[in-house]
Amino acid sequence: MTGPLFTADDQGAVLDSVAALLAHRLPGDWERLLLEVRVMGGHVESTTSLLDLHGRESDWELPEEALPLLLHLREGMADPVHGAWFALRLRLTHPGEYSAEQDWDSEPAWTHRPPERHHVEELALHPRAESEIPGWLRERAGLPEPAPVHAAPLFDGVDGQGTPTFERRPAVHPQERDDVLAYLESAPVVLPAPGDGSDALDPARSAPVPMGFHSDGTWVWAAGSAYYLREHGVPVLPQLVQHIRDNGYRVPEVDEAARERAAAVASGRTPGPRCRRTARAASRTPTSAPWSTCAPGSTTTGSRRASTRSSSPSRTRW
Repeated sequence: MTGPLFTADDQGAVLDSVAALLAHRLPGDWERLLLEVRVMGGHVESTTSLLDLHGRESDWELPEEALPLLLHLREGMADPVHGAWFALRLRLTHPGEYSAEQDWDSEPAWTHRPPERHHVEELALHPRAESEIPGWLRERAGLPEPAPVHAAPLFDGVDGQGTPTFERRPAVHPQERDDVLAYLESAPVVLPAPGDGSDALDPARSAPVPMGFHSDGTWVWAAGSAYYLREHGVPVLPQLVQHIRDNGYRVPEVDEAARERAAAVASGRTPGPRCRRTARAASRTPTSAPWSTCAPGSTTTGSRRASTRSSSPSRTRW
C-alpha cells in the first residue's frame, strides 16, 4: 500500500506558489485573506474573505490559476488509507505569511451541497479504508451501514477487594470446552499488544496472560479469555458461546474491513469526525522550507465570496 505522492517539501512548494500568487494579485491595501476550498468528487467550491488595512471585509475574486494548484495539491496528498482531504483552509496575512490546514473527516460547510453522485465519485477517485469513511459520507454515497461488532467483556465486574467477578455466567459445557478454546485462540488478532499480562485472579502465578484482542468479525474478545477459561474455568460470555456454536466452532473468514471495525471497538475509538493528521499548521513566508500538514480547523468568518464548479469524475493530470 503506497502513501501520498507528495512529500512535505512538495506540499510546501505548491502552497508557496499559491501564497505568492495570491499576494501578487491582492489589492495594495490588503491585510488578510481567508480562503477555503471544498471538494467532493467532481464538485469544487471556494469561498474567500478579504480584510483591508482599514478593517473592512469584502468579497474577492480568486485568481483562476489558484484552484488548479490546490487541486493538484489535494491529488498529491491523497493516500489509499485516508483518501483525500475534503476542505483546505488557508490564511494569508500581509506581506505574505500564511498558514494552511486540511480537513480529512468533517463534512464541509457547503455553499451548495453536492448531489449523491459526487460522493460516489469521491470514493471511486480516492478510496479509503473502511474505518476511515465518515458516517456522513457513507450516508451521502448510499453505502450500507457495516455490520456491528459486539464486545465480549473478560469479566462482569469487580468485588469490594478489586477481584474480578463472573458468577452470573453459565459454565461452558465440558464437551464443547476444547472447541470453544480453539475458536477463541484461532480467530485473527485484530489489536495486538506487546508482552504478556499478569493473572488478575492469582497475581502470584508466574504464567503469562496473553494480551490484545481477537475477532471473528461479529464479536471481539480479549486474548486472555481462553487463558482464564482454561486455567480458572472463567465462563465465556454466553452470547459469544452461542455464536461460536452457531458457527459450528469454525472461525469464518474475516476481511480487512471487519478487522478494522473490530479493532476500533476493542480500542474504544468513537466514530465521527476526527483528525488523522497532526495539527501543526505552519506559518511562514513563501519559501521552499518543509510544510507540515495538519487537521481540521475553525470555520472562516466574515463576508465571503462563493464560487462553485462541477466537473467530470477524472483525476487531474499535470
